[in-house]
Amino acid sequence: MISVQYIPLSVRVRAWNLSLFSREELEECIHDDAATFMAKVAKKEKYQKLDTSSSQKFILSTQHAVLEYLKVAMSNSSGASKKFVKEIFHEFEIHNLKNVVRMIISGKFQDYFYPYEFTNTITLKKLAEIRSISELIQLLDHTPYYMFKSILEQVEHEKNALYWELALDNYYINRVHHVSQGLDLESKKAVKRLLLIPALQERLVSLYRYKFHYNVESAEALKYVPNLSSLIASEKWSKLAFATSHIDFYTILAEIGYIEDDLSNNAVALKLEFQKQLEKTCIRFLHKDLTSISSFLAFIQLKKIQYRKITTILESKSLQVSKLDIMQFL
Repeated sequence: MISVQYIPLSVRVRAWNLSLFSREELEECIHDDAATFMAKVAKKEKYQKLDTSSSQKFILSTQHAVLEYLKVAMSNSSGASKKFVKEIFHEFEIHNLKNVVRMIISGKFQDYFYPYEFTNTITLKKLAEIRSISELIQLLDHTPYYMFKSILEQVEHEKNALYWELALDNYYINRVHHVSQGLDLESKKAVKRLLLIPALQERLVSLYRYKFHYNVESAEALKYVPNLSSLIASEKWSKLAFATSHIDFYTILAEIGYIEDDLSNNAVALKLEFQKQLEKTCIRFLHKDLTSISSFLAFIQLKKIQYRKITTILESKSLQVSKLDIMQFL
């Protein structure tokens, strides 16, 4: 049975696709000065207003633009798809909660939050006033996040936000997976390929970083980055955690089909490889039929990737990074 609930959103996505840059267009922008580059991006971005008054404000406005796309998506959705898009919004709430704890630990407080509120409990004003872990715990009382009280207490004791951020990531992934079960079969496949697998790959990068950059013991690395899903068998995940070299780590990833070629011994190379894979997957899903959520998920993921690339180009210009070095990140 064909579902018509996705058609209004899918039609929107067909128009939004015109705001995406090709690789060649981004490479051409490397030769522009910062002001010209920002103007080009703002002109192509017809559906969201970008602030070109400064590089910092421009980057911030691209981050807010993603949120605005999601707002439009929710207003153009219905039924199970609307519920799912609403769930995705929790990414921004979780970002804000992570940011609060980072500021508490560093002692450096800035009013930098995604402007979106789910409830009257966790408001931007209240988050901006938090100055201690105990105040945050008090704020989260009577919210789902209060279940992580003991983790926040551990963060306060060890001055390490890692435990909190992992707990929030686990919570978010589990919620997205749970709500996606109410979608049609094709949409569930898209959620797996475009959201759940990329989230898993981010965790693989973290596991790699802890083991081979920070020299964290294997058992500790497994504790920091546990296997969250059935996408990789527990046995394979354990083997990755206890791999004795980056070559062994890559060999296991190749065996389970996550990479094809050997990569450089650094987490950035692995992250870029996964990003390339996600881009290819998004392009395949971008022009799927109008009767699933796949084209929207592909668009929003591509938009995030392109905004990150645009930010990289802009920041590299201010640091006078060579054009050749910038291109390796595109």
